[in-house]
Amino acid sequence: MANNRLEFALARQTRTGEAPLLAIPRDVRGRTRMSNGVGNQSMRTSLMIAIAAAVSAMAPGFAFGAEKTPTAFVGSFVKIVSIECESGDATDAETGEAVVVLCMDALYQATYRVERVLEGKLVTDSEVTFNVADHYGFPKFAERKRALIFLDEHDGNYYHIKYQWVPAFRTSEGDFAQCGCEAEDENEDLQKAPESSPDCRLLSFSPAVTRDLTHSSQYVIDKLRTDLDYKIRGDRAECVRGILVEDVYKRLRPELMENINAR
Repeated sequence: MANNRLEFALARQTRTGEAPLLAIPRDVRGRTRMSNGVGNQSMRTSLMIAIAAAVSAMAPGFAFGAEKTPTAFVGSFVKIVSIECESGDATDAETGEAVVVLCMDALYQATYRVERVLEGKLVTDSEVTFNVADHYGFPKFAERKRALIFLDEHDGNYYHIKYQWVPAFRTSEGDFAQCGCEAEDENEDLQKAPESSPDCRLLSFSPAVTRDLTHSSQYVIDKLRTDLDYKIRGDRAECVRGILVEDVYKRLRPELMENINAR
């Protein structure tokens, strides 16, 4: 990549906290001189190489520094706003070089009310605002009233660790938990029924976590009747088992640590 003089980075995310983008020197818009003697290469090939490398660099948890710990909290939705990112010509703020900016993700800034802090410096009952980048569009966690969310911090700004979140619900005892007990296993035998997490417990959610079965097929209803996580009550299936967020985080933390400290 150095031979092509192609530079790519989480430019706005690392410098201004806005979001990830791809910045490519303007000279690749014409012909790119190769220092290895191969000759000229078209802009299209150069951009393809740069985009592929940048996508790799922007994997979930792209590291800002070494030996960091995640910020983990249960929060309730306050607001989310879209951040405009326009592809086109720009000037690199550090080098002054003319670059072509290619936006790779949909960009947002989300604000949440902190309800439970599992790790980090956030304060319960305060609000936290953080930056979100989602390659697929609107972030799924923002469609929920409440979620267990994982953040990375850099220079006092928070960034959502890409795609890392868990739906969270309040229990009658005042705790927070996910609904359901199936343990995630990447090597799971698809011919076997999913196993329950050892942290699984019977729970009463408040308000109740339910699924409307009014328009469900008999196949779905019969399947839920055999699902230990749900009880059928009339035309609804009510969640009766789950895992406390503290236990969920304990299981996910090693992967999150690896992500934010990746090089």
